[in-house]
Amino acid sequence: MKTLLTVIGARPQWIKASAMSRVFNTRAHGLGEHVVHTGQHVSSDMSEVFFQELGMNEPGTRLQVDSDVALRMGQMMHGISESIGRVKPDAVLVYGDTDSTLAGAWAASRSGVPLIHMEAGLRSFARAMPEEINRGIIDNISDFLCCPSALAVDNLRREGLIQGVHNIGDFMYDTFLKALAVAADSDFDLSHFKVSSGEFFLSTLHREETTASPEVLRSVLDTLGRLDRPVVLPMHPRTRA
Repeated sequence: MKTLLTVIGARPQWIKASAMSRVFNTRAHGLGEHVVHTGQHVSSDMSEVFFQELGMNEPGTRLQVDSDVALRMGQMMHGISESIGRVKPDAVLVYGDTDSTLAGAWAASRSGVPLIHMEAGLRSFARAMPEEINRGIIDNISDFLCCPSALAVDNLRREGLIQGVHNIGDFMYDTFLKALAVAADSDFDLSHFKVSSGEFFLSTLHREETTASPEVLRSVLDTLGRLDRPVVLPMHPRTRA
């Protein structure tokens, strides 16, 4: 059996990785998974809840990292490198564009282990976004670039990246279908929000480009306020601040 070392550490990666974990759990493809939790997100609402609700494999390795970004990056790289040396995986699997993804990509590259990047080729073309810098670096050192769309493939081609590129489709849709089935069998008490099922919009706002500017945030909230139904807005700490 071949072993993949999966690196996750932030909320979006749990959601994405859950679709793949369900495949690994079947063992039908002869693949085992060792999950490394980098500790980038440590609160239960940002991490553990996803293991429970999305049926993910429990981490085989949990790292303890600093809150300072620079220190955290070094600690994640070191911890992932140690895990690679101990587990000796056939490949390292990373998702998206977070600092955990970049740390995992660097560790795999330095260790000489094949690197698989899920959601490769996504671009915002906003260089001020830390994630945009991460995307370019990760894609350039990946051996297998798994793209969610033809546009992502085209983005890579324009950057001269054509080897190991595959359009696998948007596996987030698989996660959506799984979550939809779970939601259908769950009871939600909406009375606290004073709304009824099917008669409200659900919105999230957390990107720094949106929340860092009072003017931009006010514009978005004003737009939501003009909708013809109430809006339920789970408040991200950055948005609340």
